[in-house]
Amino acid sequence: MNNVTVDAAEAALVDGIDVIPVRTLAELVAHLKGELHLAPLAGGVAIEEVPDPEPMVDLAHVKGQEHARRALESLTLDRGAAHLKDELMPRYAELIYNGFWFSPER
Repeated sequence: MNNVTVDAAEAALVDGIDVIPVRTLAELVAHLKGELHLAPLAGGVAIEEVPDPEPMVDLAHVKGQEHARRALESLTLDRGAAHLKDELMPRYAELIYNGFWFSPER
């Protein structure tokens, strides 16, 4: 099963909506213009059939793109966690800078 199929099958579990899966934006536009007929998905799949999502990506190794990284963090961290992270980052950097590589504080 590809992601489109899994996502569409999961969305089809919601009562009262028609789910029309598309693979590309061009398919969607053609369908909306009436150039391509796509049938709604007939029913969803059982929850057991939907695979577990892949593990979240750890951004710790990402260098550069600070604005994009910060935007992703703002979407995924709650306010308290983001505030704590902002407080801890300078303190952690100071410990590393001062050579406390193996200190218990690290």
